[in-house]
Amino acid sequence: MLNSRQGVRVRALQERMARALQDQRSGRFRRRAFSWPLLRALFLLAIVAAVGCLSARGFAPISPGPLSRAHESLNGALHCTDCHRFGSAATLKCLSCHTEIAGRLGAGKGLHATYKLPKGNDNACSKCHSEHNGEDFALIKWDTQDL
Repeated sequence: MLNSRQGVRVRALQERMARALQDQRSGRFRRRAFSWPLLRALFLLAIVAAVGCLSARGFAPISPGPLSRAHESLNGALHCTDCHRFGSAATLKCLSCHTEIAGRLGAGKGLHATYKLPKGNDNACSKCHSEHNGEDFALIKWDTQDL
């Protein structure tokens, strides 16, 4: 048996359900009041987040720095996999683009072949050609002790 307080709640609930059913059958739906200030705040937050992600500073935790002028078209976090292969160990993909050097290495000709670089290991390129040091950084490091 319901006490009077529970009975009032049950009746109120039954009345709301009956009104909702009647509104649904008649095609009248009650719309909830929408919070435009909340929508504007969310939209503004999304814009700020997008601008932050697309700016160079937004990529700072992802990218260690801007690329040289020769590779500036590859700047930004959307191009990481153009140069880097990720997996158990991150590796470089230099010879995927620098096919002329890959060909000379394969033929055992040219300056790069004299270094006896291990085949299939593009990480050796970074010993002389360091990236992510800015657009004015010289990509060629000549160590006169190695010559």
